[in-house]
Amino acid sequence: MEKTNVVVSDDRMQRLAPGIVFLIGIMNIILSSVFAQSGYNFAIFTGLMILTGVSVPFIRMLNVRSYKVIAYIFIGFAAYWVVGTAYNDPDMFGQFLPVVIFALANAIAILISIVDGRDSGYIYSSMGFTVVIYNILIQGNLDYVGGKPDMLLLVAVFWALIPMLWCYSLSEITSRLTFNAKKRFFSTVVTGISVLPIYILLGLVIITSQGTRIFNIPSISSIGQFFSSNPQIIEILIGASWFYMLAHTIAVLIAFFSNELVLHAFKIKKAINDEDEIIYIVEKKLVEQKIETEDPYKNIIKEMKTFKREFGAGKINRLVATQTLGKIRNEMDLLVAKYDHGSKESAEKLLMDIEKEIEFAFR
Repeated sequence: MEKTNVVVSDDRMQRLAPGIVFLIGIMNIILSSVFAQSGYNFAIFTGLMILTGVSVPFIRMLNVRSYKVIAYIFIGFAAYWVVGTAYNDPDMFGQFLPVVIFALANAIAILISIVDGRDSGYIYSSMGFTVVIYNILIQGNLDYVGGKPDMLLLVAVFWALIPMLWCYSLSEITSRLTFNAKKRFFSTVVTGISVLPIYILLGLVIITSQGTRIFNIPSISSIGQFFSSNPQIIEILIGASWFYMLAHTIAVLIAFFSNELVLHAFKIKKAINDEDEIIYIVEKKLVEQKIETEDPYKNIIKEMKTFKREFGAGKINRLVATQTLGKIRNEMDLLVAKYDHGSKESAEKLLMDIEKEIEFAFR
């Protein structure tokens, strides 16, 4: 087996990589904003998330670390901009569409951790606060959090914290060189459960900060009284929690299996070099080519047959026969010393026959 480092791209693809990443990021920002209220927004947003995942190999082509960091920041900003578009209305928090898009964006963070190391995953996932930026820029005010600056900062922290916690919790699994489907499944479920309270708290902050809702928070003396006074919140949070767990489990597992499928399909193995950098090695089976060589005794056999035929016809006298036979013996000795394959036995037998024939003729 021959092991060589994977050639991710040729020089031309490396030159095109920054442009491709920039184009994908711009498409995320523009198309998600244009089709935010479209009936096809779910398909469009999902397609944009898939494109974002496709951008990861191109970012990895960038050889300069600073360029790679900038690319992950930009593509993370664009990805969570799409998430912000999906959560453009606080009432969407308990709906299926935004949670799926959020799960896909977080799954890309896991994919980046697998492909390019968890530090790169952290850089990408730290842009989760972009969800808030989208809503503020589109609305032009703080209505998204009821006009409360403190709630805005809290929500921004939560949006960034959730994907970063996913990367942190799965960092051990993503750094392993061996693939274990069972461990990855249970790790994904456990991570989802552990991060779920942050997501519920995020939804609670967003919903209760809305000025359009009447929650008599100052008069509430206990959490139980708060939820009993606002039963619709329980319904929203239960639905959001179910969608969160289901969407994230499926999306993260898809990220795991899709990466493993690509590695298996192209016979690539993941490795860590001395600098703790992730490298990929392709294994190629060297096919032994059958080298067809000519029989080294072919010419001398032909020469001996011609000599034998002419000698039998009486065309060669004793002197010429002796000289020719000596020459043939010398050539045979050289061939026998040099080659073990070919018609060695046939040539030696033919030479013995000629010697006997000459010896008998001139006795």
